[in-house]
Amino acid sequence: MRLEMRHLAIVLTSADLGTLRQAAPALGMSQIALKAQLRRIEQTLGGNLFRRDNNALILTDLGHHFVRGARDVTKRFDALREWTGDSAKQ
Repeated sequence: MRLEMRHLAIVLTSADLGTLRQAAPALGMSQIALKAQLRRIEQTLGGNLFRRDNNALILTDLGHHFVRGARDVTKRFDALREWTGDSAKQ
């Protein structure tokens, strides 16, 4: 699987909200679909981003590293979109 921006959003929303129960509706997904998507993302990366503790999603070391990078990529992508949008108006 090739990671896409939507995968970053899935991980970031899951990390921010801390549970599948809260993250799934925020992403417009069922909990089952979100769990499966997170599993595929983790398989692609070769390690667990989250440790599941009861209902909580707790970031692993890999998860913390990935989230930092994902936030940076998302911020840069948003800035690029904003810049190209402003340039197109000129």
